Amino acid sequence: MKKSLLIILIVAGGMATSCGHIAKGYVTKANEKYAIRDVQGAMVDYNKAIAIKPRYADAWYYRGYVEYRRMDLVCALRDFDKAIALKPNYPEAYYYRGYSRDILTLNTLVPNKESFADYTKAIELKPDYAEAYFRRGMLKEGLEDPKGALADYNKAIELKPEYTDASNYRGLLKSAMGDDNGAIKDFTKAIDLRPEFADAYYNRALVRYKMKDEISACLDCRKARELGSMDADENLKKYCR
Repeated sequence: MKKSLLIILIVAGGMATSCGHIAKGYVTKANEKYAIRDVQGAMVDYNKAIAIKPRYADAWYYRGYVEYRRMDLVCALRDFDKAIALKPNYPEAYYYRGYSRDILTLNTLVPNKESFADYTKAIELKPDYAEAYFRRGMLKEGLEDPKGALADYNKAIELKPEYTDASNYRGLLKSAMGDDNGAIKDFTKAIDLRPEFADAYYNRALVRYKMKDEISACLDCRKARELGSMDADENLKKYCR
C-alpha cells in the first residue's frame, strides 16, 4: 500500500513538473509572437498555458499585459488580480493593475486611491521602479500633494535620467509651484533627449510667454505645431503676434 502511494506521488509530481515546463514553453512562444505583433497567436498560447497550469502567475500576467495594451482593461484587471493572488510579490502586476485602473477612471478626474496603493506596493517590492514613482507622482498631484509629487518625479528621474515624460511633468509642476527657471530646464532636458517631443516644446512656450520671453515662446509654439501639437496650433496667434 505504501509502495503504491509512493509511486502515485512520484508520478503526480512528474506530471506537474512536465505541465509546468509545457506551460512555460507556451508563454515563451506567446511572448515571441507578441514581439512580432502576432497578438492573436500570442493570446492563443497564453490561453493554452493557463489551461495546462492554472496557477502559473506569469501566464496570467503576460496575458493581462497584452489585454492592457489592447485597451481591454476589464479583462486585464482580472488577469492582474489573478497573477497577484498567485504571486503576491509581483511588482509589474501591481504596476499595470494600477495603470489600468487609472485609465478606466481617467474621465472621472478623480485620482484612484486603489491605483495609488498598487504603485506604492510596486515600489515597496521593486525600489528602483522609476515608472511606478512617476505614476504615483501624477496621482499625488491630483490629490493636491505637490511636494509629494515633486519627490516622486525627482526619484523617477534619479533612477531613469532619460525619462522624458517625468521631466516634462516635473517641469509643469515646478512652474505651478513658481519655479519657472527650473521648469524651463526640465522641458529643455526633455527636448534634448527627445527632439520630437511636441508637448515639451509647447509647455516651454507657455512658461517662456509667462516670463515675457515672447520671441522664444513663439519659436517653441511653432515647433510644437510643426510636430503635431493641437494646442500649439490653436494658440499660435496668441504667442506669435
